[in-house]
Amino acid sequence: MLEKDEGLRYVVLDFDMPNTSTSATVKQLRSVRPDVVIVGNSGANHRDDFSATGVEHFLTKPWRAAGLIDLLGE
Repeated sequence: MLEKDEGLRYVVLDFDMPNTSTSATVKQLRSVRPDVVIVGNSGANHRDDFSATGVEHFLTKPWRAAGLIDLLGE
């Protein structure tokens, strides 16, 4: 989807994905679309883990659309 739709500007990436590592997924996303904004999210506080991969935005579950809008409006 990222390769085909240049209008996509944001990706919400969950920390606990089965059978993959967060850092590998971030690297893959960046290689396909270096301009996309990645927002990390998790039920636990993995802000530092995402930050270590260069992901600057983080939301703790559960979150609402208004929280995402506020975060990205900063």
